[in-house]
Amino acid sequence: MSKFIERLKQVLQPAPQPMGFRTNNSEQQRPRIQLIARAETEVAEGKLAAADAAVFTSGKINQSEIVKGIWLKAADKAENAAKAGADFIVMPTDSSVISLDRKIGRVLEVSNANADILLRIIGDLPIDAVIMAEDGSKLTWQKLMQYQRFAALIDKPIIVQVMPDVTTEELQSIWDTGVSGIMLKVSKEADADNLLSLRNKIDKLTFPVRRKKEKIQATLPNISVPAEEPEEDDDDDE
Repeated sequence: MSKFIERLKQVLQPAPQPMGFRTNNSEQQRPRIQLIARAETEVAEGKLAAADAAVFTSGKINQSEIVKGIWLKAADKAENAAKAGADFIVMPTDSSVISLDRKIGRVLEVSNANADILLRIIGDLPIDAVIMAEDGSKLTWQKLMQYQRFAALIDKPIIVQVMPDVTTEELQSIWDTGVSGIMLKVSKEADADNLLSLRNKIDKLTFPVRRKKEKIQATLPNISVPAEEPEEDDDDDE
């Protein structure tokens, strides 16, 4: 399996409970919300080190040690990404349906304008994670509701894109909704400095309280049918 996808799945899993009176050290080893750099330019090696993974939009993969992915365009061939050594790929919904070795992770870019029924169907598709399409705006209550909606309806890790000035409190709210990863756009090399700032903020976050991931389902009114009364026997005494 993709290293990146495996980490995303571990983010929201509860840490194992210690036996007896032992201290739970596994909480410290549990991965925090993942930080992904969306590199849209050539970035010097080492500049992306603060991120957990990097996805490149140019089709060229940086040779750093970081886990790497490629953001495909509709006409791109996923096979080329696999040959280039990508650990995962990000696909738009209008790209061709592909069949790849399961070792490479598949992330689908999804618009929040989709109806709930389509979001539920995504859970049955042969993909590993979902990234919400970017709208370029700051965090709002409306966005948090959309994050919660995605986490409730899609049984896959969720990635959202954030602004460079996102605060520690906002990151905590995002993680609490059930999001597994945040992505920051790196349009120029100087933007990579924001990754270290985000990393420091992530390290200050507290692990969310474990909540059961419930899917939203339609409910029908409960209609009760009255039981029929037993017929009385006619006893004719003649």
